[in-house]
Amino acid sequence: MSIQVTNILGNSPATILVALLVDQLGICTRVADQGDWPAFLEHMPDKPDECLCVYDTMGIKDGRMMNTMETVMHHGIEILLRSRDYTAPYTKARTISGDLSVLTPQNFSLLGSVYRVYNVTETTAPTHLGEEAGTIRRYYVSVNMLFAVRKVS
Repeated sequence: MSIQVTNILGNSPATILVALLVDQLGICTRVADQGDWPAFLEHMPDKPDECLCVYDTMGIKDGRMMNTMETVMHHGIEILLRSRDYTAPYTKARTISGDLSVLTPQNFSLLGSVYRVYNVTETTAPTHLGEEAGTIRRYYVSVNMLFAVRKVS
């Protein structure tokens, strides 16, 4: 019996989730559009004040499917939100978590590949991380999730 590496995503889970948030759900905007709540990937710049950033974190390998030998992986995601208003990042985090929690399995395209999202599970409730050190008063909220996605084609 040979066990093979299966379902290589081709893009990072954070990249896939940003595309889902922007293109499929419309919860936030592309950085280039300069709209409300731009979604950055793996790096949050100093401006704008109100934005979010999606990071890849440690996931959980849940085993494998007995009939196909496919590895089941739930990828770790952190969404970090920032705003000058104390309540805004928490409210936005709750909106994102709520919208992702009711997703039904769906396919969508990203950079020439098709992905199927099965599940997004919040592992921590949105948590206030406090005020940014320094002269600009900005507040941070973090929410962590597990993201079940596979590359279809």
